[in-house]
Amino acid sequence: MELFISLAFLGIGLIVFHWKPYPYKILSSIILYYAIRHDTLLQCIYVAITGIALISLCFIKASKNGKEIFYFSMPCWLEIISCAVRLIDLQHQFFKTYDI
Repeated sequence: MELFISLAFLGIGLIVFHWKPYPYKILSSIILYYAIRHDTLLQCIYVAITGIALISLCFIKASKNGKEIFYFSMPCWLEIISCAVRLIDLQHQFFKTYDI
């Protein structure tokens, strides 16, 4: 599922914006794959965020390059959020294990 979402993210980005596969676009797709590989909730949230972002980017008056940078930077933010969620979960498990 996460591989399909990552490839769809890359494909939609290439079709909607510029049809040039720059390295940052491919790297963004790989980051997305690793961000959502173990969490089904993050997969659902990311599909919703991507849909909302694509629809809103159609109505925003900005350059195509600006829209492209925003679209391909979203996986980095998702990775940061997923790392924070994992750290909070690990902290909760630690305190629960040692009754602190």
